[in-house]
Amino acid sequence: NARLARPRPRHAAALPPRIAFYFHCLHDDDLSPFAEFLTWLRASSYRFCSLDAYLAADGPEKRVFISFDDNYVSWHEQLPLFAKHGVTCTFYTNTVALRDRSTATQQQAYFDRIGHRGKRVALSSGELREVAAAGHTIACHTHTHRKLSELPLPEGRQEMLESKHILEDLLGKPVEHFSYPFGMPRYFPRALKDYAKTIGFRTIADAMPCMLHAPIDPMAIQRHTWRLQSDVDQNARDAAIAQRLFVKLFRRSPIG
Repeated sequence: NARLARPRPRHAAALPPRIAFYFHCLHDDDLSPFAEFLTWLRASSYRFCSLDAYLAADGPEKRVFISFDDNYVSWHEQLPLFAKHGVTCTFYTNTVALRDRSTATQQQAYFDRIGHRGKRVALSSGELREVAAAGHTIACHTHTHRKLSELPLPEGRQEMLESKHILEDLLGKPVEHFSYPFGMPRYFPRALKDYAKTIGFRTIADAMPCMLHAPIDPMAIQRHTWRLQSDVDQNARDAAIAQRLFVKLFRRSPIG
């Protein structure tokens, strides 16, 4: 495929050497465009890396950090796809709907809350462990995926701490990375950002498009969405936009 073998230089060249993208569920019809996305990155000289390697990067080498939010069994189902492309991901996981630790009612309430319309199956504890054993990083995304800005401070803290403890009990090791639900800073009070540090989170990720050109900050990792329903060229153009001032002034994405 000539388009994949020779990505348009004006798009790849406009991106910084370190970039971060995030996804949610991988539906069956997402698999081909997701593989195309991975192929485009590799053809554009980006190397897939863990979050720690992304933060430690120095020099001109191109690196890309890929993560997923929420809780979907498709993460486990697509382990062969990740392995085929040599991708290690970070999975920011909600814990309320773990299949073997929750009722069907709790699971459906969770998927209603996040507005998921596809296959409504969350991971089991065993599948989550297998994702970690495959070399991926399991991180925290709160327990129930509520807007932390709408909760009393003690409840917001409990959302973070309960999920962290559940994941650590399941994995038998510290969980040190966190992303907050809905991804915009207005949904994450400063008091909770300070609290995140006190309970052992080394990094915090958001989900604001057009911020890939911002300085790298472990407590404000800028992740851009890649829309699998759009073609590679459109996504590359969107990702290359540098709109830190727009986002700062208007608190929303310039690309919708």
